[in-house]
Amino acid sequence: MDPETQHWAIHSHPLCLNCSGSTTEKTVGEGNRLGNIGRRYFRCKRCNKFSCFGDMRGVHLSNPVCYCEGYLFSRIQIAGWKGRQAIHGAIHFVCAVGKCNFFEYLTDDEGHILGFESPPDDPRSMGF
Repeated sequence: MDPETQHWAIHSHPLCLNCSGSTTEKTVGEGNRLGNIGRRYFRCKRCNKFSCFGDMRGVHLSNPVCYCEGYLFSRIQIAGWKGRQAIHGAIHFVCAVGKCNFFEYLTDDEGHILGFESPPDDPRSMGF
């Protein structure tokens, strides 16, 4: 499956988990350091919070399932280096369709959070 295709479970714009407001579809602009330029995503119209990406990138059968009904597979992604992320560059799983608050860090066998110290050159080739 082409990871850039629309996510099969997103039938309409998701509601914001923060304020229950409606979201609008946007496109990632130039200057994104994580290989997301041109990628579709949803952002709340009211509080401006990011909701989810609108594609299948990072959604793999080996990912944990989120809390959504139907046991949807989560999305693996890298936390950015700007903004409010708790750990910049951390690899984590989130609800792929923005309908639940699922969040889980990728950890090693000893429980250490895995991540990057700087943006990887080609995150797409790594499954992100």
